[in-house]
Amino acid sequence: MAFYFDRMDRWLEEDEEIVVHPRDPHHRIDVRRSASRVTVAVAGERVAESTRPRILFETGLPPRFDLPREDVRADRLEASDTTTRCP
Repeated sequence: MAFYFDRMDRWLEEDEEIVVHPRDPHHRIDVRRSASRVTVAVAGERVAESTRPRILFETGLPPRFDLPREDVRADRLEASDTTTRCP
């Protein structure tokens, strides 16, 4: 199957229109807005829910979701000694 990008009405990745050409799915790091519903629960208790996440797509890794701070119940979270780093 082949797609002729210039013959299509629209091309969407999640909720964003791509206007030049589709990105290479084998080499990517993209962040896309989405209207997908994301719910985060810990031990059965909902600590976050959003319909406006941003999704990070990075080659070789599963998609990761970033939620707006207002959609997270920070009062239900507690500090941890765990840390992460990115280059």
